[in-house]
Amino acid sequence: MHPQPIDMPPSELVSLLSSAVSKPGAAGTSGGVLALSVHCVMVQQDLTGRRPRRSSYMPPLDWQAAGPNEWNFVYSMGGKCHNFKLVVALHEKTGRTFVHASEDGNPNNIQVLGLQLENYVNPDSNTLKTQDWNKVMVLDNEQKLKDMVITHIVNPLKETSEDLELPEPAHGDPAAYALAGRKGGWGAPYGSGRYYYMGAGIALVVVAAALATAVALRRRPLLRAQ
Repeated sequence: MHPQPIDMPPSELVSLLSSAVSKPGAAGTSGGVLALSVHCVMVQQDLTGRRPRRSSYMPPLDWQAAGPNEWNFVYSMGGKCHNFKLVVALHEKTGRTFVHASEDGNPNNIQVLGLQLENYVNPDSNTLKTQDWNKVMVLDNEQKLKDMVITHIVNPLKETSEDLELPEPAHGDPAAYALAGRKGGWGAPYGSGRYYYMGAGIALVVVAAALATAVALRRRPLLRAQ
């Protein structure tokens, strides 16, 4: 009897790369594949690419514009003040790959990581012609690559980033109270914006009732004269 083939679990990174570009050859080189792999991990960790189109993992149109051994990406993230930049550069002779991530407007937030190309991607760019990601990637080190990018790039980049803060509403400022209402949600039981509008509504009802009473009192003598 022949042994039954073992079903290997699908590669998560290969799935992400397939969502990023149509085929391995679109990455251009093995260095481009590694840069794209880092990019996919960044997006998976809630950073939004500059030009998400058909897939959020697709790289920007100019990600390869800097030259054959450098790749650039730009991201944003909800609740953060600034954009984030990722630069991946390859020293072709040694295979050393330099990953540099930074936050615009925050010089204290710069994260770096060194990767060895052949540990994660087959250095022979001819494998890109096979159109088979499983032959391009070193799948045994897939989790190691993801862990290193998250530990040394993504997490410290988020932790050191500047949060976007909304100003506190000034007392008696309707626009500020409206902003506070949107921030806390109109259904919030203790939202200052909600109570401001409740108070304004009550005041309008009182004024309307007073005007109606005054009109009625003025008209009453006229009705008697007739």
